[in-house]
Order: sequence, then C-alpha cells, then structure tokens
Amino acid sequence: MRLHFLGATRTVTGSQFLLETDRARVLIDCGMFQGSPHDVIRNRVPFAYQPSAIDALLLTHAHLDHCGLIPHLAASGFRKPIYGTRGTVDLTRLVLLDSAKLQEEAARSHQRFAARHADRAAAEDEATMAELAAAAKEDPAVAVREAAPAAITELRAPLYTVADTNAALALFRGVEYAGRPTGIARSSSAGISAGPGPRSSATPPLSRALTTCSSNRRTAGRRTSPKRKRSGCSARP
Repeated sequence: MRLHFLGATRTVTGSQFLLETDRARVLIDCGMFQGSPHDVIRNRVPFAYQPSAIDALLLTHAHLDHCGLIPHLAASGFRKPIYGTRGTVDLTRLVLLDSAKLQEEAARSHQRFAARHADRAAAEDEATMAELAAAAKEDPAVAVREAAPAAITELRAPLYTVADTNAALALFRGVEYAGRPTGIARSSSAGISAGPGPRSSATPPLSRALTTCSSNRRTAGRRTSPKRKRSGCSARP
C-alpha cells in the first residue's frame, strides 16, 4: 500500500491524497488551492498522475478546498465513480457550479481588460507564467521564454466551465452513512440534480463498489498484459 500526499502540504488547502494498492488506485478528495496568488496558481499545475488511471474518487466533504478540482480532473480524463454521502453530493453540486460560474465571469473580465490594456495584460500574463513555472519546479525565466502563445492564452481561460462541472457531477454516487446508495447526480439541460434515487442494487455500497472496481482492474490486467509495469506516481508539493 502506498499513500501519496498531493495537496494540503505546506498549506491548508488543496486536499488530495492518492491511495495505491495492488488492487486499485483511489483518490481521496481533489481540492482547490486557495489563498495567496502563489497558492492559487498551483491549481494550474498538471496532476501528478494520469486521471484516466484512477479507479474511484472518495470525497470526504463539500468544501471547495476538498472538491474544487473535480471538474478539472474529469475534463482531464477521469471517468470513474465519485463517492460521497448524500448530503455531500447535494452540497458539492452547489459549490462546484458556483465556482465554475465565478471562473467564467473572471475570465470574461480579464479578456475585456486585455482588449483595453494589451501591454498591462501581457505583463500580467508573463508574471503568471513565471509563477506557474515556479510552482511546477521549472526555471521561471526559461519557461516564460519558451512558452507558446497557446499556453499563455490558456491561463486566461477558466480552469473549468459550467459544462465541465455538469459532466463531472454526473459521475457522483450518493451513499448513506450505513453504506446504502441513495441517489446519483443526474444531468439535464437545466443542470444537475442530486436527489434521492431508486434504491437499486445497480449502484453498490461504497465498500463493495471499491472492491468491484479493484476486481475489474485486476481482471483487465490479466486480459491485457499481466506483467505490465504500472507507472509511478510522485507527489508534487
């Protein structure tokens, strides 16, 4: 068993832990860094693992510093179930949709500013690129010189949108404290509703669900390459 501390290190935000065993890779929380600009820029640092290789995500509660990067994770390739209590699922829906809306508004504001003050916006973009390089442990000066225009443009965009958030919320599975499923976040043109759903065995309790995804991972490994070496995962500060 290996436990990687990928967030909330040297700071109190950005909670994220990766638990690896021979059976599965489970992410515990995927929170947003908040606070100083130096902390916030860490939300743009690439994940320390392949999101598509994670078997499940366990969300402890709905605070943004514990759930805020889930839409970004899903947009980066994560497609597996996200488990939390029914109350957590309900609150997370509100928190993430609000976060996405604020990011979209901030991006539009910055674009208007850039159109009116191109030189000042360019200077801000250069400073932001340097902060991102430092957070990613690269040489800031070199990273800024070698940055493609697309990379700078991406920094002006929201980290994720309302559409990204709705797609991520569709992965949520509400589970009671006793382990009985209570509902699944459902997507619609009007948004996401995460309320009570049919009590069906189609959505297993949390412990059985994690066991199931672990079993599926082992079976898939035998079908493809039983001796395949799994890539490592190093924790980023």
